[in-house]
Amino acid sequence: MTRSFQTPVMSMLPVAAFTGFLLMLHSQAMAEPPPHPLKAQQISVPPEGFETALPDAVTRLHLADNGWRLVMQFATLDKVGVFNLATATFDGFIDLPEPRSLIATGGSVIVIFRPDSRVLEVYETSSLRKIKSARLNIRGSLQTMAMGLKNAREITGLCMAGSGIAGTTNVQLSPVVIQLPTLELSYPELIDENQQTHDFIHTSAFEPLGLNMDESGKVAAIQTDRHNTSHLTLLRHLPGGKILITKEPYQADFPEPILGGQIIVTKGHLLLQQPDGEWLWKRPSESSPGNYSRIFGYSAVLERSDRGVNHAGFRVLALPHLTTLKSIKQSLESMRAFATVTSDVTLTAASAYSDRFACIAPGKRSMRIWELGLRESASDGHAIPGILFKRTLALPAGMSAKLESAPKGMKLDSSSMTLEWEPPPDLAKGKVIKVIILLTKSDGGKEYHIEEIVVP
Repeated sequence: MTRSFQTPVMSMLPVAAFTGFLLMLHSQAMAEPPPHPLKAQQISVPPEGFETALPDAVTRLHLADNGWRLVMQFATLDKVGVFNLATATFDGFIDLPEPRSLIATGGSVIVIFRPDSRVLEVYETSSLRKIKSARLNIRGSLQTMAMGLKNAREITGLCMAGSGIAGTTNVQLSPVVIQLPTLELSYPELIDENQQTHDFIHTSAFEPLGLNMDESGKVAAIQTDRHNTSHLTLLRHLPGGKILITKEPYQADFPEPILGGQIIVTKGHLLLQQPDGEWLWKRPSESSPGNYSRIFGYSAVLERSDRGVNHAGFRVLALPHLTTLKSIKQSLESMRAFATVTSDVTLTAASAYSDRFACIAPGKRSMRIWELGLRESASDGHAIPGILFKRTLALPAGMSAKLESAPKGMKLDSSSMTLEWEPPPDLAKGKVIKVIILLTKSDGGKEYHIEEIVVP
């Protein structure tokens, strides 16, 4: 008997092309990849950021090249732009003769599928050189595809199957996996939590679908209808060529991208999955909410707001407790001159790998770029894997200090009373580290000081 997995699916949002990815929390520690070739070319960015011109309004934004480049689709230009976040210039453009073309990015490649000719092209991001091109004999019509920021091995796509017609309320979707660089096709078996098999996912879609991937390319999600309270469909790649499909509750005023296997981002709330499997809504600010975006390569979200003089700017909120790691204050005038930054369709790209984030307002032919400053900062006193932790101790003058009990590798400069530590990648999250310091007074008296360090 033919089975279909039912879910009322959703409209494709412009913001979802870039910001619609998943990242499993257990791998969300700050990544320390090998030095990227562009790091040596990186220009400085002023605290207020800077604006750069674009050749056209941008409709789709993809983070690429392991977080160091942006791939842009434009409203009227029949080209794809590749923007270098290190040099803040365009590296070049790729012709896009078919306006309905699909784009995916992963690792150091850009993939373009031309639906009319069914040709798939693979480009190298650094040189924009075409390294592969072939016509694919795909079952059905490929509607959406994604790779995952760090995944250059395969593409996950959803094909329209059966009698469904894109843009109607009767769409049947089946998954396809395209291997790179061979372009070999495979069609994974769909199973649900009860181990029942399904031939396709049945959706109620009124607009083109958007597929969102985690950085590894192993977990994907389909957004729900933005106008209705519904569910989110998750797809997880399993060994043996199978894909597990599950439905998760998803209630939001306007869905934005997927953030993690246990975190979903919306306009004004974050949806967190608890250890018992239940989902909990959280709002970082009880006043008028901001707008949240994923920071790739870092266990945090970026909140942006123009809701008042005292709140204009950005905050980096650590997951899962949403503690403020960093505030990037901006003037209210500059935020609103840029556009309504809390606009639902503002395109945002934030990468800890390149230590940059960028915003493109709807319809604007310009982009504003800021520095995240996460790699060089002390994270406002929090211990984050991959970032040098530094803290100056608030102690009375005339005392000397010595570490009695501290994490491996931690040092104390007794002259400046500064703690320094490089937290390891496997540092357990959600804990408080207590450092015992022996203080010696000028008269020879001794006492202990306990310094607490939060690991968000």
